[in-house]
Amino acid sequence: MHDGQAPHVRAPCGPRVCVVAGEASGDRHAAAVVRELRRLVPQVVVHGVGGAALRAAGVELLAESTGWGAVGVLDSLRRVPRIAWHYPRLWRALVQPPPALLLLVDFGAFNMRLARRARDLACKVLYYIPPRCWDRHAEPGDLPDLVDAIATPFPWSAERLRGGRARVEWVGHPVLDRMPMVEGSDATVTDGAPTIALLPGSRPLEVRLLLPLFAAVVRGVATCLGRAVNIQLAWAPGLPQRLVDTARALFPTAAWTDGVDLTALRHASVAVVCSGTATLEVACAKVPMVITYRLPWWQWVEYLVRKHFFPIQFAGLPNILAGRAIVPELLGWDATTEHVTRVLLRLLTDQDAAAAQRRALGEVRATVGTPGAARRTAELAAALLGEKSARRMTAAPA
Repeated sequence: MHDGQAPHVRAPCGPRVCVVAGEASGDRHAAAVVRELRRLVPQVVVHGVGGAALRAAGVELLAESTGWGAVGVLDSLRRVPRIAWHYPRLWRALVQPPPALLLLVDFGAFNMRLARRARDLACKVLYYIPPRCWDRHAEPGDLPDLVDAIATPFPWSAERLRGGRARVEWVGHPVLDRMPMVEGSDATVTDGAPTIALLPGSRPLEVRLLLPLFAAVVRGVATCLGRAVNIQLAWAPGLPQRLVDTARALFPTAAWTDGVDLTALRHASVAVVCSGTATLEVACAKVPMVITYRLPWWQWVEYLVRKHFFPIQFAGLPNILAGRAIVPELLGWDATTEHVTRVLLRLLTDQDAAAAQRRALGEVRATVGTPGAARRTAELAAALLGEKSARRMTAAPA
């Protein structure tokens, strides 16, 4: 885009859709919906805001959202100027002329503002993965009256959001669309060495803070077991090159995957996972794990203050969805090499403990429906477009 000019959008040959996705997971989920929508409405033209996944799906990007993800209020404030700089340009693209459909994906702080302003546009609005949909007790706010339709991953979210003008559908969680055909973990041991999956997150700050911890834990586990371990490193796209260099130096023999590769993850014995969406992905693969997180001291103080005023029992999605502690959470000052190593060793050496966690993770997986979230969301989008070619909405998740 050029300074002072509205973003150029090619003249549409079919219905025009603008999609807005912020962080890496939203970008990936949005791309899956776009691919399914093109099967239903081949002539659709899609542009918007996103990252590598949407670009690979053939979306014309008006703004690149890679790196927009932040950790805490202070980190978010640092990124506000960069994100705000794109907002007027995106808005001009939305009003010159309005698209047939505005598809908002996750990223509530940005997309809720767009949803409120879009009420004045002559276009339909679909919100996919609404804010705090994972929280069984969150208030619906004004979202059900702001948009035309909502596609949510969780059944309790659908129940909570109904009652406004929006059509609300429980579509299941998109992580299941990427699950391998064979169910469950299929951990293998190569040359007597277990495989540890490392998932350090997608935001630069959390990755920078967790990489040294993960490296120390790997050394500690190998020392205690008396043998080498295999490392599988899930690397989020768009992270700075300096972090890539750091990771390669710390894990020279690791097998890298582009993001969370669920097919590869099935072969992991255990996982160390940054608190976030990845914890649900590991849960659905039924790989025993420990959830961990680190923050700079000033942001940890911020977290404790927020937790005091907005109490939450758990940080990890598997525990939140289960309503009980099924996965160990070692956060902040508890995220030490000794603590994380001890938990991993127990999961590697105590078959009963590992099996118990796998059973509990299977229960979590059952709460997120069945595969087909992207397809169901695309069908909802096609219905909003009024396309005669749109198939009838498929059955809701079991």
